[in-house]
Amino acid sequence: DGHALHLTLDFIKYSHAHNIVTLCYPPHATHVFQGLNVAVFGVLKTFWTEECHRWEKETGGIVNKDSFLLIFGRAYQHAFTKSTILLAFQKTGVIPFD
Repeated sequence: DGHALHLTLDFIKYSHAHNIVTLCYPPHATHVFQGLNVAVFGVLKTFWTEECHRWEKETGGIVNKDSFLLIFGRAYQHAFTKSTILLAFQKTGVIPFD
């Protein structure tokens, strides 16, 4: 989207008036700081594949609109654990700050 700032002057004024602190990532660096993109979604992809294969093997069916949320939910529960998320942010150097 051209990497333009997504904050408007009205938003900044509103935040200031309501004592809201706005934090932003530096331009062109979000990929470095977003721990989920760095590690967790790769783990999710692995578990998604495993759960799809398990579903197909156990039911003889394919993943479709009716089964998607069940299968995705199982993969999500395996991938989005506290330890995986903390590891992701450690890998980016955000926690602890590097």
